[in-house]
Amino acid sequence: MKKPRGKGRRHRLTDDGIPNLTTKGKSRADYYDDRAGGLHLRVGAGRRTWALIYTFRGDRRKLVLGHWPTMTVDDA
Repeated sequence: MKKPRGKGRRHRLTDDGIPNLTTKGKSRADYYDDRAGGLHLRVGAGRRTWALIYTFRGDRRKLVLGHWPTMTVDDA
């Protein structure tokens, strides 16, 4: 599986580790899960949002799945 494009960081995302993720001085940061291609957590403005980047008929798309902690890593 191809690595998603973008400037996101690859991590083993866990529910215990998510509260410690920061934007490192930027307005937002993307953290890609190293087990699932395209699954990432966007951290910013006090909110953490799960999304999936995928390709459909040659077009790159993004599907927002939900917000952490309502949606856990296993649910995403």
